[in-house]
Amino acid sequence: MGSKAATTLIKNIRRNLSEPVSDDDLTNAASGGDWTNTDLLEHLNKAKDRLWDVVRTVKKDYFEITGNTSLALVSTSRNYALPATFRELVYLKITTPGYETIKFLPLGQETELFKVLFSDPDAHADSEVLYYDVIGVERILFANFPPVTLATEMGFIAALADYTLSASSTSDLRDEWAEYIEAYATMLAVGKTPGDSRIAFWNREIARLEPKVAASVAPRQVRDPEYVEAYNP
Repeated sequence: MGSKAATTLIKNIRRNLSEPVSDDDLTNAASGGDWTNTDLLEHLNKAKDRLWDVVRTVKKDYFEITGNTSLALVSTSRNYALPATFRELVYLKITTPGYETIKFLPLGQETELFKVLFSDPDAHADSEVLYYDVIGVERILFANFPPVTLATEMGFIAALADYTLSASSTSDLRDEWAEYIEAYATMLAVGKTPGDSRIAFWNREIARLEPKVAASVAPRQVRDPEYVEAYNP
């Protein structure tokens, strides 16, 4: 979605800091004075993660991935890896013909039912229910085995991959949010010196820009009405 490269963002952050480097040096990790490009890349990724939090506060499912992610279940395994960008499960749905009625229900590993089913090597989905628990953000564990090999569609909330120090490194973020990311990263950079007089300014900039980000993703159910002034001859 976004087209602004990491090096473009870092160049703008350096402009905010009054510490430019040549375009050729933007991909050199060690380039810079008070802040190396490695430092600013770290701040940039923290700013990107902060924006992810702001957007999700307003619209929880904004970063949902649906329809194109599958989880292949086999009848001999109950432990599966999740996508690298996985952060929160939204739904699981079986797409194998004839098995669509099997339901998925979350069940904590600490519950007695999970323990009983998991300890049974013959615990299959005879009850038309597959019980699962998400382990961190890396794996999903089922209490019982699927009855056969099943194709499963998954919807989940995705994290944003980190920027890298490259002119081709972009992120799935709107370009209109770049100003917020740059301001937040700049604030982190100047914040390494607590007495820096620029900290207050960049905190105000963040306070100014954050509501704009929130407003850009606020859910709407109806079209805004056209404003018509009252007739006053």
